[in-house]
Amino acid sequence: MALYKFGERTVSSDAPTFQKELENVHTASAEQKPRCLCRHGEPGHDEGIAMVVAKIGGRFTVKRWPNSAEKHAANCGFSELPMEMTPYGALQRGEAVLTLSSGHIRLRLDFSLAEGGEREKPGGNIDGGEHHEPEQGEGDSNTKKLTIRAALHYLWHEADLDKWDRGCAGIRDWAMISGSLRMAANEKHTGSGPLGQLLFVPEVLGMETELPGIAGARAKIASRKKIDDKLTPLLLLIAEYKDIKHYDQYSHTFTTEDVPEYPFLMEDENEHPWSYFSKNFRMAADIFSTTFKDELDLLREHKNCHLITIATFSFSDRLVALKKAAVMLVNENWLPFQNVNEKRIIDELTAKNRLFDIVLRFNQHINSTRPFIILKDAAPRPTALYIVPERPKEDYKEEREKQAELGNYAVWEWNPSIDADYPPLPMSQE
Repeated sequence: MALYKFGERTVSSDAPTFQKELENVHTASAEQKPRCLCRHGEPGHDEGIAMVVAKIGGRFTVKRWPNSAEKHAANCGFSELPMEMTPYGALQRGEAVLTLSSGHIRLRLDFSLAEGGEREKPGGNIDGGEHHEPEQGEGDSNTKKLTIRAALHYLWHEADLDKWDRGCAGIRDWAMISGSLRMAANEKHTGSGPLGQLLFVPEVLGMETELPGIAGARAKIASRKKIDDKLTPLLLLIAEYKDIKHYDQYSHTFTTEDVPEYPFLMEDENEHPWSYFSKNFRMAADIFSTTFKDELDLLREHKNCHLITIATFSFSDRLVALKKAAVMLVNENWLPFQNVNEKRIIDELTAKNRLFDIVLRFNQHINSTRPFIILKDAAPRPTALYIVPERPKEDYKEEREKQAELGNYAVWEWNPSIDADYPPLPMSQE
């Protein structure tokens, strides 16, 4: 539960009238917008912290102003971890995510939003090193550019979809998720142009001759000028995976839950008829299934989960053609997880309506030292939850303690290789 100041009145976020309160001030002046009272009682904070009201998926929600996270209390849902202890902070320090003087964000990407010259191999782009786990230390030092997976993590983080409080229960659906992602892309720029103009996130649509979302994406492609005769512009897709089906002798199609009527073509590495006789021939669908086998296996085991795909794509003569891709698993509440151990803990915390942030790994190695959750409502103080990796670094314990000290967090740790069941989670402050 959060408290907000509306003029002279204090209103709780779980009050029955809260949605109406937000609707009343949605288009009002900044002076009438709610103010977060997370630090009420501290000297100089009686007036609260100015907030923004947004309408996403038909509901009104409170958002913080850009670059204001440090103003909030550590146990507030709008606070952020110290930059030194997060994979996101490493990208900011490495200038993969750079805040410009205008207030806009400049993103440096390690994948292309243009295709041309010598034909790229779609299968190679799907495999493409994106899901390859580098040697320890290699991934941690990659802070200069966002990989395609890190770009998905970044937008999920900017949309506050890696956070949970009791107000999230029952309101997250694809309409809310897609609207949040599109809003998160605003005022973000890449070397190929404004991210909002390059991003295609399907909405919940009905069956039509050509779906308006796809028609809009086609218009975006058409509006982008060719850089030169050899380069073709690409767009960036974020959607929920549905399945992969055989299309013709040389291709498969990738289908999303959101626009299943309009599949994405997955061309194989070579379209020549004799390529099947080559020992080097690989189907793009096979590469995708092999690369993301763990995620696909978990998706089959947990029917209430979703597999979010990010991919570059273009329009071909036949279909919309998928290029480079990466995936991310989310649970029924659209909260990201990497494995069943993380899912177990996230599911318990959401069932109990706890207040927490998930720490996404962006470019970091899967065995890097980082908390996977910050439990903000833990008593007596916010707690960093760690699951010991299968192959932890030699300095894992020292690095973990150093990270916790940076944010003045308590530490909770579980080593699944020793204990099958995790220790009791910290109690809530309430």
